[in-house]
Amino acid sequence: MSLVHTIKNAFVPIHREGYPFIAAFGAATLFLGYFSST
Repeated sequence: MSLVHTIKNAFVPIHREGYPFIAAFGAATLFLGYFSST
């Protein structure tokens, strides 16, 4: 068994309708991270 195959089997497949939520939260994270002061 290859390492890539093992890693792919460890994650649950994402439902097709979940991609917009992932994109929205990713965009919000980048937006808020851009304006955060560290």
